[in-house]
Amino acid sequence: MRIRVCIALTIFTTAIMAIVVSFFGPFVTFLATIPSCVMGGVCITLYGFIAVSGLKMIQNVDLGNNRNLFVVSVILIAGIGGMTLKIGQVTLTEIACALILGIIVNAILGRKDKQIEAEAAAEAAEEVPAEVEAE
Repeated sequence: MRIRVCIALTIFTTAIMAIVVSFFGPFVTFLATIPSCVMGGVCITLYGFIAVSGLKMIQNVDLGNNRNLFVVSVILIAGIGGMTLKIGQVTLTEIACALILGIIVNAILGRKDKQIEAEAAAEAAEEVPAEVEAE
C-alpha cells in the first residue's frame, strides 16, 4: 500500500512542477530548441512506457468478467481506433476520448452491478426465513 501512495505523490509532485516550470520563458525556449526528431523519439519512448504500464495493469484485471472485458474493449477501441471529438475550438484526442469513455462506461456498468447485487441480496434475505421455518 505504501508503494502506491509514494508513486501517486511522485506523479502529483512532478505534474505540479511541470506546470510551474512551463510558465518560465527560458525553459520553454530551451525546449523549443530541441530538434523535432529528438522530441519524436522522446514521445515514442514515453508512449511506449505508458502502453507497457497499461498492459501490466490489464494483466491484473479479470477479463472473464463481462463488465471488465467491455470496459477494457471500449477503451482500447477508442484509443487505438483514433476516435477524436471536436467541440467548437476544443479537440479531444484519442487518449482523452478513451479515458472519458472508460470512466463513463465503468460508472454506468458499476451502477448496474450494484443494483443487481442489491436485488440479489434482497431476494436472498426473503428466502432465508422460509428455510428457517421449514426446519
